[in-house]
Amino acid sequence: MIITIYLLIGLLSLLIVAASIFLIIIVVNILSLFITRVPPISTDRKYYARIFQQIRITQKTVIYDLGCGSGKFLLAASKFHPKKSIGYELSLMPYLAAQFRAVFLSHGRMQVNFKDFFKVGIRDADLVYIYLVPPLLGRVAQKLKHELKPGAVALVKGQELPDLKYVNKIVLDDKRGYPLYVYKF
Repeated sequence: MIITIYLLIGLLSLLIVAASIFLIIIVVNILSLFITRVPPISTDRKYYARIFQQIRITQKTVIYDLGCGSGKFLLAASKFHPKKSIGYELSLMPYLAAQFRAVFLSHGRMQVNFKDFFKVGIRDADLVYIYLVPPLLGRVAQKLKHELKPGAVALVKGQELPDLKYVNKIVLDDKRGYPLYVYKF
């Protein structure tokens, strides 16, 4: 009888801890949404092969992923052994997932920062990957125009950048029509 009571108390304690962790995760995600004004979105891995066919990544390539989310794209790109593979993310839970990938899966080939990418320089970038919500794209276009060096490439999934002309449009998903816009600077 006493063992059953202790077992029930232990089980109840475990459920309370699990529910608390779940609530904390929900609150952190909601707060991140208010801070960044960007929901967590990511590119499906099934499109990576098609994307990487369009670009050339060498050991001299410097890659930036602006708003890298959980770091899946950056991890896939880092497998080509670029010189640098750097992501920026402001939402806590996706950042932690990206940091896990950077530390445990990338073999030191990617770096993830919990910073606002609008506040850092990307002048050394050869390749910039962007998959963000449309309200941010105007500011992103200005940043790219002012900071990217000649010959740099920006890949923008989903929406065109305002006031910039893309050189190629790749439809990644024929059913949904998700495009990837390629810009050369």
